[in-house]
Amino acid sequence: MAKTGKTIDEIKEYINDNYYRIDFTLDEIRDDYKFDASCGGTVPQALEAFFESTDFTDVIRNAVSIGGDSDTIAAIAGGIAEAYYGIPKKIRYIATAFLPMELAEILNEFEEKYPSRTEESYGVMSQLFKIEKPTKIDNDSVKKAGDISKDVQFFMFAEAGAMGDPGEISYITKKHGRITMYQANALYGGFDWSNVYKIFPDLDSFFNVHSDGHASDNKHFYHVYLGMGNHLFVRKRLQGYFNNAFRCATQAGEIYQYWNLVAFALLEQGL
Repeated sequence: MAKTGKTIDEIKEYINDNYYRIDFTLDEIRDDYKFDASCGGTVPQALEAFFESTDFTDVIRNAVSIGGDSDTIAAIAGGIAEAYYGIPKKIRYIATAFLPMELAEILNEFEEKYPSRTEESYGVMSQLFKIEKPTKIDNDSVKKAGDISKDVQFFMFAEAGAMGDPGEISYITKKHGRITMYQANALYGGFDWSNVYKIFPDLDSFFNVHSDGHASDNKHFYHVYLGMGNHLFVRKRLQGYFNNAFRCATQAGEIYQYWNLVAFALLEQGL
């Protein structure tokens, strides 16, 4: 019913008439609700979390707010929420990045038969998953840093005239467990091109871009064309995880918008 355009009121009426008589609100049970793994102790509560919602994340917040068997309640409610609202894309990308490869493959196979529904993202992920602001770098800081190329896990470069910030370089390193994002501009601000190559020697592969916008492959990095003159290079060991995270992306601009969040999510797992 959630996937066929029925309203929340219509779904609730059908449930009440054919399955569970839900005659409570979450506020009424919140103080006294206890852990109960039975169907009768989780399904009606999950349904009410959906009935009282306004969007996908509201459903999940409602579900966990009452305590009890929270993961089960949120899983049930979340499944209904996806069918009704769709999953915000930003949440989808980050959550998928945390899946082990074998589970991601099962998800992919399942969604080939039963496609996932997504909705346009909004700012909720900035609250749920925060990363530090990028560190601005200059020629002196690169010189003092020594050989940093081996620590670079993701590298983004914007051509002259690219969408966004032409000449921008953004890269993410992981060293001694610390994940850091850096930014500079190779066209404006006096940042030397020699330092761009010091940070990312594999940038030569960018200059072998084919007519379809994709760069020649190399043994260290996988190239992702972000559209409008923007290029992203991903460490080969992270390629499968990164692609799974963005499997439902419908345009390159979505990857351009969220690649750094997915990058941090992957690296936080120790990949």
